[in-house]
Amino acid sequence: MLWAASPLTVNLITLAAGAALTALLGGLLAPWAKGRMDETKRRRDELLRSSSELLDSLAEGLWRYWKLAQRLAFCGARLKSNPEAHQDALRAWDSGEGWAIDCSIQVEVSRARRLMSVSAHEKLVAAHSKVRLFRP
Repeated sequence: MLWAASPLTVNLITLAAGAALTALLGGLLAPWAKGRMDETKRRRDELLRSSSELLDSLAEGLWRYWKLAQRLAFCGARLKSNPEAHQDALRAWDSGEGWAIDCSIQVEVSRARRLMSVSAHEKLVAAHSKVRLFRP
């Protein structure tokens, strides 16, 4: 004869199996899922930090480059009244500083490759190429 279990026994067995399965899955899956979420957050935070540093550095280089160009244009417009200032601005533009600023911008554009989409990086490279047209 087959063993006939009472409904109470079946419910207790089901409850015990459910509790054991929940404890097992909770003990294994919860730490794994938390680890995955923590790793995703860490990567996102690192990307945000790197992007912020890139923008700061790129902005600094672009502003320094712009100020050199602006000084040259301003002094050039007043060439007749102050030729010495124009010569100083021209020397600054052609100096190692001007080239170093341009180089630092190029380095940041290259670094941006790992932080940007391909299309965004191509636009940045094109914009930098337009800015570099002003270099002698």
